[in-house]
Amino acid sequence: EDLVVRTADGSRESDSSGLLSLILPFALGLFISFALMSASSYLLRAVTDEKENRTIEIMTTSVSPKEFIVGKAAGLVGVALTQVILWGVVVVAGLAAVAAFTDALSGIEIPWGLVGVLAAFFVPLFVLAVALVVMLGVVVADSRQGQQLVGVVNIFFLLPLFFSPFLGSNPDGPLMVFLTLFPSTSLLTVAVRWSATVIPVWQLIAAWVILVACAGLGFWAAPRVFRQGMLRYGKRMSLRG
Repeated sequence: EDLVVRTADGSRESDSSGLLSLILPFALGLFISFALMSASSYLLRAVTDEKENRTIEIMTTSVSPKEFIVGKAAGLVGVALTQVILWGVVVVAGLAAVAAFTDALSGIEIPWGLVGVLAAFFVPLFVLAVALVVMLGVVVADSRQGQQLVGVVNIFFLLPLFFSPFLGSNPDGPLMVFLTLFPSTSLLTVAVRWSATVIPVWQLIAAWVILVACAGLGFWAAPRVFRQGMLRYGKRMSLRG
């Protein structure tokens, strides 16, 4: 009962009853990241399967590469949001059940500011992930190679977890700032740092602008890569085209 949890910069502290309020931002960011990666893996399998069974050739007779990617992204957003909502309902129901029988959650505070920030980061990050996955799907020769590559790509989304020990010593250090500004790690790093320090507003704005720019670049490049690789049945693309 004498436990006091204080952030590294000393700006916030909480007793043991409010410990969950400090853990919640990290859990929320991790939850969204896993939902995004799960949806991306599903899209990769869909693209590679359609390339292998030649369905893409039929689809491209009636839609353009840009329309194909927009349609895939829209459908995937629906799948991801449905998954997030279902998981959220389960978590809320579980917390409500715990709160009904114990006072352990009496000090928890929902970080609505973080929820809004993560929502703003989620959309462009999702677009970037879709663009990367579509390009991987048309570049590789089959789904097995695609699964191997998407595993490597997912590591770039989870890099903040590998550097989480730095939160206790220097959450505002150059490494954590870099991960905040780096497009694929921005969302999870913001969630991780939110529970440990006060993130400067300029870093949040700069990270969001960089992420939106990279998402736009990826959305511009994906149809062009798709156009080059959609008819390469069983072949891997090269830089020469």
